[in-house]
Amino acid sequence: MDKVGSILLEMSANSVQPNKITYTIMIDGYCKLGNTKEATKLLNEMIRNGIAPDTITYNALQKGYCKEREVEVALQNDHTCNTGLPLEEITYNTLVQRLHSHTALSNKE
Repeated sequence: MDKVGSILLEMSANSVQPNKITYTIMIDGYCKLGNTKEATKLLNEMIRNGIAPDTITYNALQKGYCKEREVEVALQNDHTCNTGLPLEEITYNTLVQRLHSHTALSNKE
């Protein structure tokens, strides 16, 4: 994922603008690596560039927060609710699964 910035610059130099799919793949990649900070930066860039994220984009970010055990952040930053996008089954499943895991881990400590 170190090359994301250079890929975006190369795309721009060749007059190719990233689209929703491009951004979502990159956001998902950062989240899978546990780097929600960079994923959130890309989300903000995406929005600044006039590209509307969809539930797939937000689901990737939610999973990233939950993977980093930032369930509270995932719940506080539920972008899908703030944008009027419908919550999908996968969004609920992710949150319920991670809340359960988080609660189980907290009870062990």
